[in-house]
Amino acid sequence: MRPDQKVVVNYRRKADYFHGRKEEIDFFQTILSQSKEKKKSHTLLIQGAPGVGKSALLEELKKRGRNAGWRVAKLELEALSNIDELKNAL
Repeated sequence: MRPDQKVVVNYRRKADYFHGRKEEIDFFQTILSQSKEKKKSHTLLIQGAPGVGKSALLEELKKRGRNAGWRVAKLELEALSNIDELKNAL
């Protein structure tokens, strides 16, 4: 390959393992525990620049939530402003 050539990779598969983000995962585990023990609800916002691992983190949190016995729903932003979309998502 020449130095002036560009290679575009447009296939990203799910990681077989997850590493890093210990602080965020520990916080999520705390939220799960508090929600169950104290019957207290929480909202968690995950934001960041493109490519920093938000989707991978959400997949890991989804897995951990399900393993803890929680039902997990994926909501697109538009569902929050449309009651029918919200019902379908849940």
